[in-house]
Amino acid sequence: MVAELDARTPFEDAVAVESVGKGRYRAVVDGAWDGPGAPNGGVLAAIMVRAAQAELGSDAPAVRTLSVQFLHAPGHGPVEVGVELLRAGERVAVCDVRMREADRLIAQMTLVCSAPRAQERSLASGPPQAPRFESVDTVDIRNAPGAPPFFSQLVVRPTFGSVMLSGAADAVTGGWLALRDDDAPLDAARLCALCDLWWPAIFSWLISPAATPTLQLTSIFEAPSKTFMVLSWLDLRPVMSKRATLKSAGGCGRLRESCWLRVASWLY
Repeated sequence: MVAELDARTPFEDAVAVESVGKGRYRAVVDGAWDGPGAPNGGVLAAIMVRAAQAELGSDAPAVRTLSVQFLHAPGHGPVEVGVELLRAGERVAVCDVRMREADRLIAQMTLVCSAPRAQERSLASGPPQAPRFESVDTVDIRNAPGAPPFFSQLVVRPTFGSVMLSGAADAVTGGWLALRDDDAPLDAARLCALCDLWWPAIFSWLISPAATPTLQLTSIFEAPSKTFMVLSWLDLRPVMSKRATLKSAGGCGRLRESCWLRVASWLY
């Protein structure tokens, strides 16, 4: 389930795990992937995905869903990830994954894997209309005032919504997004991270900065992660991401994001 790479990429270094005993893995939180003021939640979740995949083994079914609750922000340095197999079947596997820094619980994840099943009919929504990746200019956010470190790891090409802090009528944003200097296949860990590496949609609606920590992250993979391994034709593997804030009240917001993969000139 984990891509075999000839050389480690910056992302692989950031989410690498090392077994330290049955169901226990060591990882290191890298400050180069920080969000505003804390490590990025999607990258922390990707570390937990890697630990679960290592515990399940390469014959496990593909990751289908995961849900993460973030309880505390870790510092930079070592963390331990514990994986408990709640079910480990050939068609369905379920894991409880917990990240700890010393004795403090950082995050808890429920990860569900499921093998594909034959079906006579398919029901799916199509991707949004958007310009091709090659026709959109890259926006270099790395040196913008207050830009979090993780933007140095990304190629960002916006296509949807208004600019940040413009007071727009709609809280919508999105566009093409790729990991910089990473030509590895798009697997579940990469997609999990990419889901949290675009700025919040509500930033288009706001007129001044606001703290928006990720408290809970749910990812649903409608195509099995093993199919992502065949996308090896492109130096950059961009995804099309579109975000919308569905509700904001009491200082909390609910965000919906959809990501599509591009195959040749199409989105998948």
